[in-house]
Amino acid sequence: MTAVPAEDTANGPSVHALAGRLPVLFRDRIYTSYVPFLLTLTTLAAASYSYLVGSALVGVGSTRLGMIGYLIGMVLGLSFVSLAGGGLSYRYGVDTVDASKAPLGMRGSVALLFGVLLCTLGWANVLVAMTARGAVRVLLAGHAVATTHQETEIILVGLALVASIWVLARRGAGWMERVATICASAQLCIAAILFVAILYKYGIFNAWMTDISPEHAYSSDRTMQLTYAVEFGICNSLSMLPYMGGLARLVRNSRHLVGPTILGYAVCGAFFPAVIGALATAATGEAEPAVWIIRIAGPQAGTLLFGAMLLANLGAVVTQIYLAGVSVQQIRVFARLPWPLVVALVLIPSGFVAFNTQWVLDHVMNWLAYNGVMFVGLGSVLFVDFFVLRRCRVQPAHLFAARHGQMYWFWGGVNWVAVVVVAAATALYFWLFDPLSLRVGSLFHYAGAAVPTTIFSSGAYYVLMKWLVLPRGYGGYRNCENIDQPVAVEL
Repeated sequence: MTAVPAEDTANGPSVHALAGRLPVLFRDRIYTSYVPFLLTLTTLAAASYSYLVGSALVGVGSTRLGMIGYLIGMVLGLSFVSLAGGGLSYRYGVDTVDASKAPLGMRGSVALLFGVLLCTLGWANVLVAMTARGAVRVLLAGHAVATTHQETEIILVGLALVASIWVLARRGAGWMERVATICASAQLCIAAILFVAILYKYGIFNAWMTDISPEHAYSSDRTMQLTYAVEFGICNSLSMLPYMGGLARLVRNSRHLVGPTILGYAVCGAFFPAVIGALATAATGEAEPAVWIIRIAGPQAGTLLFGAMLLANLGAVVTQIYLAGVSVQQIRVFARLPWPLVVALVLIPSGFVAFNTQWVLDHVMNWLAYNGVMFVGLGSVLFVDFFVLRRCRVQPAHLFAARHGQMYWFWGGVNWVAVVVVAAATALYFWLFDPLSLRVGSLFHYAGAAVPTTIFSSGAYYVLMKWLVLPRGYGGYRNCENIDQPVAVEL
């Protein structure tokens, strides 16, 4: 595991002690109360891209239905994701990827490792690009960024931002929690100011009732408009799956797992900024926050608010880089390195992003529109495997034993039943709904895509496991009743 300097272990858990993959004991967990965990989840969702999501909600045709449906989708999705992605990690104190070894197999978990790194680093680098370009725009008082000289300034700001992220993330989980708390508080204050400014400038009725012109709407059917919005909310919540395990292992009280996730990530972090983005876009006709903030709040106050919004993005990026640094230690060479060096290596792609910020915003954000789709079937597999088939019991020691004959080895280290179900679920989701082109299947009108896909993949996984795996004695399912108390629990 990650090396821990001797001088850091003298007084309890060091700044590096929670940066490795070993199970985190309850006494060492940093989220000991409700609010800190809520604020960490808030800062993850309330970064500046949430305002762009709100602008997209206007496109469903009805701003009101877009906001209501989005909230419904977020609450439904997060209720499921918090359990599917965080249940095993909370109980045993293990990372997301280690938790996935029980259903996917020791080698099959590489698929989730890929997904975790793709999601965390992808969105972190989008925020780096958005923040670097936005910061230069603020410095130029809203002028367009086009000249070679200005691109040089963007590169310098981007590199300075990457260096700042390393300084903060290298301090470990404790500093991640502190930065997230500060940034979440700032994000909520900025959002509240913008909300009041919109209502003051346009009035409650006009802001709420203004819709996009029908010819530009995704659909003129009210049911389809609501279904689109609900699906956007569920898809966003599914992208939280790779984050949940890494954060849940740091939570001490089980009562603080689901509630803060829904209130912090879904309501305060994702929904509130999205509402502001939707109202602002409907009222001004502008989707870019840098434009409508200045139009609503004025040049001076708007520039100040936009600059503060960009600075508050640090909380989300530091959290994402921390989670990526923990998960990347699944690769043996990273597990042998000290934590500051792990963080530095994880940030190498961000260094390249600083030189190509516009390319990232033009291409990566569209690509990441599919990131929630990857986790539809996987969330179903994780939920059914842990809560139904294993009855909330695994053997933690075997999650770290990548050898033939161990409990979670299955076939050559892979549970092919889980792999097939996840692949089938992904194909089914794309058949029902393409989140980028917005192409939909006939069933989407009535049930969306995520709900039927979840039902299908959950049922298919349960039946196939009962038929093909449990009778053969693979995966340790027969022994789940006899497993001792988990090693992460302090008795």
